[in-house]
This record gives sequence, structure tokens and C-alpha cells, in this order.
Amino acid sequence: MKNYIKILIGVLIVAVTGFFWFWKTARTVEGVTDRNNYNLGDALAISIKNNLGQTVCFSSCYPYLLEKQNVGGGWDQYLYESCSQKDIAADCISADGVKKFRLSLAEADAGMNRLKLQVCVNCAPGREFKANSALYSNVFEVK
Repeated sequence: MKNYIKILIGVLIVAVTGFFWFWKTARTVEGVTDRNNYNLGDALAISIKNNLGQTVCFSSCYPYLLEKQNVGGGWDQYLYESCSQKDIAADCISADGVKKFRLSLAEADAGMNRLKLQVCVNCAPGREFKANSALYSNVFEVK
């Protein structure tokens, strides 16, 4: 009978640990584009869902950065000019909120691309932006 109880306790510990691990890893910020294929110059719409449980804010200078997949399978960020204004936390999304951005792909290169969105978790809107996390959209093709 003692072995049965030890096995039952072991199974319960594994189940509870698995539940908490799943719960913690499932709470993220997700960014999904409206399509997987675009023509050069098309407008891309991205929907960002905040499942984190905390407010997240984006940069007022560059809320998103476009990246292109290189021949080795890695990602290269497009070159961006320096921001001429003060970079502040803007366009915040509350916990469980959704935000949509729209951008033109007029200067994107053909091939596989994605968006990198740097976020500031639990920062004050209007204050200096300091990215402490980044999320990536799904991969999409520009033709």
C-alpha cells in the first residue's frame, strides 16, 4: 500500500508541475499578420494580442522592425535611420488587450520576412522607452 501512495504522490507532483509550466509558458504576447504572402508595396496588417497579464508598450520611434531571412536561415534586420525624436513608451496594450498596426511593404525585399516588435513590460506610457522583451510575427513572403 505504501508504494501505491508514493506512486500516486509522484504522479500528482508531475501533473501539478506540468500544469504550472504550461500556464507560465502559454502567457505571451502574440503577433500575427493578416496574410502569409504579400506583393511589394502591399499593406500588411498585424494583430497583437497581449496574453501576458501585464501592460506592454511599444517604441514611439520604431514600434516594429522588419527583418529578412538570409541564405543561412538566420535573420537580418533592415537598416533604419536614427530616430530624430525622443523614444518614449507609446501604443500600450493592457493585459488581454489587442492592438493592430498597419504598414506598407514598399521598401521590403522579396523573400521571407518577419516583424520584430520590441516591447516594454509594465512601463509607464509617455516615459522613456526601454525594451525588455521582443516578439516576432509569423514569417511571411514578399514577392
